[in-house]
Amino acid sequence: KSPRNVIRICEQILAAQAEIANDARIISRTAVDRGVLTYCEQASINTYGGNVIKDMQRIGRELFTINFLANEVFKVDANTVRNKITAWTTMGLVKQIGSLVVATSKKPLNLYCVVDPAVVRIIHRTLLLDVFLQTLWIPCNFCNTDNLMGLDIFSNDNPPLCLECGRSLV
Repeated sequence: KSPRNVIRICEQILAAQAEIANDARIISRTAVDRGVLTYCEQASINTYGGNVIKDMQRIGRELFTINFLANEVFKVDANTVRNKITAWTTMGLVKQIGSLVVATSKKPLNLYCVVDPAVVRIIHRTLLLDVFLQTLWIPCNFCNTDNLMGLDIFSNDNPPLCLECGRSLV
């Protein structure tokens, strides 16, 4: 959302290309991927701090519930995870986007999503940039918001919703 950030991304891409092949006539896909990833790492750490970014990488996905984090990722009680999510929400990194109906739970579980695209890119750093965009980029047909999220956690009972307008994305 800033022309300066576009310049910073381009600087990182050119620096990555210089490391790969200084005499190349065109910028390689690898340089674009590395440059974007380097920019995302720097911007995310500057915005949220290194410990938060390490937690995001540890989670390994942009969509999660408190139960998932408490039982599968951090292996701590739900209140500890709830405090982390509250802090992330206050920072503007995470947003509650609805709830999931799960057979193992009597009540629906709150579903949270990482809303910063740079952090989502870091979470999926092993995907090449073009695969990342093809897999996770879902534009909203109603408000034209770009949503970055995997669809694997959703079912027919729990369709994915736009982060901005809350309407169904599929």
